[in-house]
Amino acid sequence: MTEKFVEIFKNIFRIGSREQPGEFTPNIYLINEENESVGFDILLSNIREITEINRLKYIILQDYDPALCSALPLFERNGFTGKIITHWNSSRYIKKYDVQSEFIYSNLNANRLFLNSGRVLRFISTPYLKSAGSFAVHDPASDILFSGDLFGAFSKKWSLYADDDYSEEMKKYHSEYMPSSSFLRFALGAIMKNDISMIAPLHGSIINKNINTAVLNLMGVQCGSLFRILKFDITDTEIIMSILNDLLKHYKLLFSTGEILDVFKESGIVLDEETCQLSIYNPDIPDLWNRFFEIVFSKKGLLWIDPVEKDLLRIAGEYRIDFPEVYNSSRLQLSQKYDKLEKEKTALMDNLHALEIESAGMTVKDPLAQVYKEDMFRENLISDIIALRDVGINFAFFIIEIDNLIALNTRFGREAGDELLANTSYLLKNFKKTSKNYAHHLIFRMNGPRFTYYCNDVTRDEIIAIAESVRIEFRESKFFITDITVSIGVAHSDEISAVSNDPETLSESILELANSRLRLAKHSGADSVCSDSKAAACYDNEDYIMVIDPDISVRYLLETHLRGAGFNVET
Repeated sequence: MTEKFVEIFKNIFRIGSREQPGEFTPNIYLINEENESVGFDILLSNIREITEINRLKYIILQDYDPALCSALPLFERNGFTGKIITHWNSSRYIKKYDVQSEFIYSNLNANRLFLNSGRVLRFISTPYLKSAGSFAVHDPASDILFSGDLFGAFSKKWSLYADDDYSEEMKKYHSEYMPSSSFLRFALGAIMKNDISMIAPLHGSIINKNINTAVLNLMGVQCGSLFRILKFDITDTEIIMSILNDLLKHYKLLFSTGEILDVFKESGIVLDEETCQLSIYNPDIPDLWNRFFEIVFSKKGLLWIDPVEKDLLRIAGEYRIDFPEVYNSSRLQLSQKYDKLEKEKTALMDNLHALEIESAGMTVKDPLAQVYKEDMFRENLISDIIALRDVGINFAFFIIEIDNLIALNTRFGREAGDELLANTSYLLKNFKKTSKNYAHHLIFRMNGPRFTYYCNDVTRDEIIAIAESVRIEFRESKFFITDITVSIGVAHSDEISAVSNDPETLSESILELANSRLRLAKHSGADSVCSDSKAAACYDNEDYIMVIDPDISVRYLLETHLRGAGFNVET
């Protein structure tokens, strides 16, 4: 039985067949919004059962593989008038297919695509995996990563969703098809900075569970295995002379020129008298590799053999060349030692990769609140200021803080205070789920007890309305140890007066604007939203008292009595 398309998330489809010949099972994806659709590396077949060609606003090409790109002219002849999104490097090849559509480059426009619905797709560069312009696409609304060739596999037994055997197939594919472990780990590090609940690769199975395990499995893959299995022919004199000359350079660091020349005197192996390098090949020596070490061992013994042992181990691993026969007597011992070193290295690398993943997660996410830290907020803010300048996409955010947190810490203890912060994060994340329009919003834990709620492409009135909804959500919540309220300071990108200035300076300016409004909201008696910098718009400063005392119990006592007397108090 075949299925032409499967809805893997609301309005997101995987297009294809469950039964396809061979090990290559392509996955074509379609985001089908109300007024527009976005296709990933898409083919013409089956798409009309989900949407019309003329509703396709974008086709995202993560690679320039002919299997994906050669159908583009057919799309255009059947009514496609949208735009092609790809890396500029890939576009040079894709245009060779006589594609007439307009191109948008994934590595420009702040690495994002803004849809009319408010959905934001984020492009993550994965260079050289497998092509120079490769990239992955993260959809925060669904937390799906459209990973391209990453996390793919060739499998004779295919299933839509990855099973327990998929990990080995995935590792084998990456080992053979990805050129460099360094490139792979760089890309995985960038991917880990995003919340991901599902990985949708270009081919293979969709990973919908144990995401961290999948990433960890790839962190340990040694890529380029097809190169590593090459075995050089020891009769290739040019290669052998090059390797032996490297060893002779090592000898020259340890022994005198005269000693080296004397070893090979009348041996048939001719060395340059100044450089001690092999300069002429003697055809009367058919097996130069083994003859070289026989001469060294017969005249100098282990004293000259041992110093190059490590070099020979490296050469054996790099070139897959046999050890010289003179080592046969101790070959088993050397092989065991080499295997032991490889196992120890693998174990150390696995531990290192696990620590890298753990430390990467700790670096970008707050361990208590399990949301991104302030550093990530600042990076995001600068990136959006650049996007505002380049493409005019606005943004807004508000900073939120629990009122009287110090008093609550004093009353219930520090551990309860930490629980309040963790629950604040939970409530904000849960609030995002109340509407599909909020799915792409971001939450950050700032330094201290504050959080930031961040939105793209919203009006000033919309962000104020969202802030008010959040304030009411907290006031009416029964999730906390006691009734609490929050104060909120709002800022919108429309308030940036000079987008041509330095983005970092502008980010500090608008952040301070939001913080100052938070302070105004707290000074107004708390449980309020401030979206205007004028003090009168947020509070009346009469009957306002600030309590300052080094003794926290005294501060709490004064604050309690003053509030009971009707004063607005800030500590």
